[in-house]
Amino acid sequence: MVLAQDGSCVNAPGQFFNTSSNTAQPCPPNSFSPGVLRQPACIPCPGSSVTHPGSPQVSRSSWAACFVPPGWRAPAAGSTDLVRCPRGTFRPSFAPLSSSAALRCNRCPAGSTTQGMGSTSMQQCSVLLPGFFWLARRRRGNVIAPLPPPQPDATRNLSIDASQTQQLPTPCPSGHYCPGGVGSDNSGITRCPNGLWTQGAGAADISQCMVPPGHFLAGSGEAAAVQRCPAGDLRLGTAGAYQPDWRAPGNQTAAACFSCGANILAGALHPLAVTSIQDDGTVKTDKTRVARTAAACYILQGMGMQLDPSGSPAPDGTPAFSAAVCNANNHGVPGPSYGLRVQPCTPCLPGMVTDDKFKSSVTGGYFDPAACLVPPGFGLIGDAAVPCPKGTWNNRTAPAAVGCRPCSPAGLTTRGNLTGATSPAACSWVLPGWGYSTALAPFRCPRGTYSDAERRLAADAPGDCTPCPGNRTTPAEGASSTAECTSCQPGTGTSNTILDDPSAPQPPPLDTAQPPASPGASCSPCRSGFFGSRLRADGDTACYPCGLQSLQLFYYGGDINVYQPAAVTQPGARSAEACLPEFSVISEPNWWLPSSASAMLNASAAVPAAAPRLQALEACLQACRQAGCGCQFASYDYSSRACLLRVAAAVADSRYRVAYKLTGDSLAPSGSTQPAAAAAAAAAESTTTQAAAATVKGMGSGLFSWWDDNSEAARIGLPLAVLGAGSSVTSCLAACTDDSDCALVFFEFELGAGGGVSSSSSVVRCELRQGDSSYSNSVRTMLRTQVSDEHAAWGNH
Repeated sequence: MVLAQDGSCVNAPGQFFNTSSNTAQPCPPNSFSPGVLRQPACIPCPGSSVTHPGSPQVSRSSWAACFVPPGWRAPAAGSTDLVRCPRGTFRPSFAPLSSSAALRCNRCPAGSTTQGMGSTSMQQCSVLLPGFFWLARRRRGNVIAPLPPPQPDATRNLSIDASQTQQLPTPCPSGHYCPGGVGSDNSGITRCPNGLWTQGAGAADISQCMVPPGHFLAGSGEAAAVQRCPAGDLRLGTAGAYQPDWRAPGNQTAAACFSCGANILAGALHPLAVTSIQDDGTVKTDKTRVARTAAACYILQGMGMQLDPSGSPAPDGTPAFSAAVCNANNHGVPGPSYGLRVQPCTPCLPGMVTDDKFKSSVTGGYFDPAACLVPPGFGLIGDAAVPCPKGTWNNRTAPAAVGCRPCSPAGLTTRGNLTGATSPAACSWVLPGWGYSTALAPFRCPRGTYSDAERRLAADAPGDCTPCPGNRTTPAEGASSTAECTSCQPGTGTSNTILDDPSAPQPPPLDTAQPPASPGASCSPCRSGFFGSRLRADGDTACYPCGLQSLQLFYYGGDINVYQPAAVTQPGARSAEACLPEFSVISEPNWWLPSSASAMLNASAAVPAAAPRLQALEACLQACRQAGCGCQFASYDYSSRACLLRVAAAVADSRYRVAYKLTGDSLAPSGSTQPAAAAAAAAAESTTTQAAAATVKGMGSGLFSWWDDNSEAARIGLPLAVLGAGSSVTSCLAACTDDSDCALVFFEFELGAGGGVSSSSSVVRCELRQGDSSYSNSVRTMLRTQVSDEHAAWGNH
């Protein structure tokens, strides 16, 4: 009892007043009293709270002396309606009602639980949850191992000695199952039968023991065992296989893996997780690799893969495949190739062979497109290797890009229909259209020749080409038959030739096409007034007329007297350049050549008395023609109508020659009225004509009309200049060409030993002479152009 302020005796805090004994007594457990009053009883702790057995009596003076007992917790802050700790938790100590610790219970270690509610210590966490087992602490490094791939470790004992005091609930490792629900006197772990695996840690039932991917269950009953899917062996003829899923041991598909197909191997391509338990109870996950899908199936270098029509699809629906070694004349994959798909052996192109350099040492198959080669004597044409065509060769086994090589040099070929030549030595024959020299060098047959057969190169056999018959020629080099001899040689033709009858009808008008030649007709030199162009079209064999020549003018009596001369050419003329006017004026239109009477022939009787001027002039010129080849020029007097001709008398020694200058004005054509073919030939030679015209100096054209004569020729015309001995024909002609007043050159030559002269004879004297340039005269002189072969050799300047 204690004394109150009023002097009365009262009970102390933590006590109550017992009225029966009139004494103060301690509050019973689970109650409290503030004291200082005569309380007849203590106040009970609220709810299910209790007082701490070890707390002093005096401390039980308020509700703060009330605690949450072990195995209980407050459902909410300030709540006194306590509840038991749920199953799987515990509270080992007292907690003040006002503390946060009063709100929670401690969880059992992972994998364990309690028998019921209200547990007060971790030792009551003595029941395993499914998927866990009891692990006793051991030496460091001693672990509870999983199934070591691919077989479980049959020697490890995972049972726990009950005498070991410290045990941990631990996740069930791979290859085991742990049902749980047992106390620590039982390890709670069982190995899967037959080496079956589980999908990771924590298996709780034997139904979770399965055949893992990449494996199968071999055998039956207790002797059954999980084995890896076979990898396959080409030497033993076994195929690789795969297994895609986890399968129950009772599943029919668990008894065998899915075959990749004949000669197809399987590789450990896909990862598969495997767990093990460390000493501290932690789970370690490792990975092994297995053949889990068809992607693990592969073929080796030099193999090919095809669908197998005789096989059955795998249970997962994958079609059946088979593989084969790619033998000669084929090639396969360049290295291991994974996955089931069509990868056939690719055949080399027809006719090709394979190179062992690209042959696999493992499979014996060819593995590279470069293995396909063209054999000697073959070349790749299109999509096949075929024998080298005629005229080509190949002497080695070569890649497809290297084809047959042509015979060299050009013009050589192989014999007859020979194909597949393997050496350049086979190129020992000359093609038609070719010849060969004494050095055995081929050359194209020149124009005008042909070769119509192959010939073997031989030093002792002629290699020349054959000339075209009938003076014909070819349009180009390399003719291989007489059928290509379609044209005439320049200067020749099959019409208008020297063989034509002079009395025959004249050629058709100039604007009319020439008649075609008969096939194979011989070509003869073109007659005077015609030319056979070297540039005429293939098959054109006509000699074409020269066309109109330059108009010759003469001024007299207030009139311009015009004369249109005919054209003449040297026989066999080759171009329009050779076309010259039959008669032409000397340097100026009104010039004339005065000559002594003894040097001229009077032909006035040939001129009709009443003929117009042009007809009278033509009659005088016709008299010159009829006088024969010796008539050099005609002088016609419009006033007296007299016609005088210079006709040279024949002489024995013929040491005298006279060369009349043909002027540029007298040669310029007045206009073309040639037929199309002749005009085209003349146009084609226009560059040559321009080049010739460029040589004209002053009034000279560089061309001269040569005549045999006698000493009287020295009295033709008027003196201009005399060049002495030592001058050459060329220098004399050049002097006349360069002098616009010069009309002719009189030559005296030194006779040769045989009495004759030639263009190479020594010049004794050459005299340049001119005409009379009086415009008031009525005499018109027309020079006649000499075109005989004999006089052409004397040359021009």
